[in-house]
Amino acid sequence: MNGQTTNLAASTIDFGPSIANSFTPVLYDACRNKGFTVAVGGAAGIDFLNIDGAAGVAFSLDWENGFSINPDIYGSFEGGINTSRISGSELHGGLETTFFGSPDSISSLGGVYSITGANVEIGRFSFDSGRVQAAGGEIRGVQFTAGYSNEFSNPNVDVYMKYGIGTSYWNLN
Repeated sequence: MNGQTTNLAASTIDFGPSIANSFTPVLYDACRNKGFTVAVGGAAGIDFLNIDGAAGVAFSLDWENGFSINPDIYGSFEGGINTSRISGSELHGGLETTFFGSPDSISSLGGVYSITGANVEIGRFSFDSGRVQAAGGEIRGVQFTAGYSNEFSNPNVDVYMKYGIGTSYWNLN
């Protein structure tokens, strides 16, 4: 290959969103929108078709309207593609945290969204970082997940793209 060597893992990590590059535009949005939404929950899924579901608690902070704090609960379901080997039998779970640059928790947590990111697996543990686009791309977010799998994996890095649908308590009322 032209006498050059390529470190596939390093180039894949560079392809995925770095924490600073993902978080900076979301912080800018939070300042511009005068608030943010944070969601923390449990996520679980199966490797087949990269299917995942999550449920948890959320709150939004809106400092344009007198520093109001609005609690919420949410649920989501997503599926997509990734570059890893798909075994079809791997079950995984973890803790996810998502930060949205908008105090509008209803739009941040509800409706169709997309997420692209990178995942690092070592043994049974994984960590991923992804960029979230909610409300038709109007609301940007960043998501971090620490997880555990029922299958042992050699060190592996993959990138993914998923689409999902979510809802929150306030969306249902």
